[in-house]
Amino acid sequence: MKTLIAACFALLLVGCQTPQFPSHPLVYSGGDGSSCERAVVIGGANCREAGTLAISRWLEQSYPDAQGKSVSAMNSAGRHYDLVEFTTTKGEGKTVYFDTTHCFGN
Repeated sequence: MKTLIAACFALLLVGCQTPQFPSHPLVYSGGDGSSCERAVVIGGANCREAGTLAISRWLEQSYPDAQGKSVSAMNSAGRHYDLVEFTTTKGEGKTVYFDTTHCFGN
């Protein structure tokens, strides 16, 4: 039994990789994130994990006490978007759109 547990743990460690941090500085442009047209554009993130990190950093800076975050993805007009829904400290439900197209190498 101990061997089985040790083997499972070893497989988990092998499967977990340290995320690649972007070699270029993260850059935010675009709008306020209130819609696809006004999405926060993530630049400098060359992979999906770096894009996720960039989104987390933007949210922490803009809404430091956001609660109940959920993320969904969508494609529109050849672009990739992540939609993050959360509740502000004032109890307001909010959705922020992030254009993550560059995180996919497009």
